[in-house]
Amino acid sequence: MMKGYKGKLFVLNLSFFGWALLCSLTFGIGYLWLVPYMRSTETAFYLELSKAAGAPIIPAEPVAEPVPADGPPEAPPAEDAE
Repeated sequence: MMKGYKGKLFVLNLSFFGWALLCSLTFGIGYLWLVPYMRSTETAFYLELSKAAGAPIIPAEPVAEPVPADGPPEAPPAEDAE
């Protein structure tokens, strides 16, 4: 899938070199913003590449709703039929 795109990925990663230098001047604090930005850019590159290659994109499995900290909700009390 990367055939013909390795150079583009290299240039993409090289474009972050200046930002990495600036982040090192902040004693690494800037990496808190740079690393997620780099990963999201690489993810977008992958999605475009997989779309061009015709590879199916598998969606993430649905996540179950979290259970509240106080436990599952209780059923309302049943009314007595008289």
